[in-house]
Amino acid sequence: MTAPRFVPRSYALSAKDFGTTSQIRWRSAEGLSTGDYVNLRVAQVHHALSLRVRNAVAVNGTTIMELADGMGMNHLRLGRLLRGEIVLRFEDVVLIDDELGTTMLQEIADVLAGSMNQRRTANDTVR
Repeated sequence: MTAPRFVPRSYALSAKDFGTTSQIRWRSAEGLSTGDYVNLRVAQVHHALSLRVRNAVAVNGTTIMELADGMGMNHLRLGRLLRGEIVLRFEDVVLIDDELGTTMLQEIADVLAGSMNQRRTANDTVR
């Protein structure tokens, strides 16, 4: 297995909080390289999705192991994803959405579209 390009939970001040609490504290973005800043933002989104998955599993009255089985994924890998030990991929989000009936991938697309529109508006204002 290849090493991940980064470990999302390493951007949390307390790695054990990743994917488990909304009260998580993050490393400061100040002074980070562009790559590390991007990784921090990706880790924050990944964390939010992990919380959503855990909540949906609880609401549905199922378990992480049952979710993994339904997705055709090894439950150990799903646990590592939810803890931020490995990077969440869009493919993972699609599988989770399909299994839980959630719309997380669409929500990500909506957030990105909103960010792009804000950036365009800001750029138009500057010109």
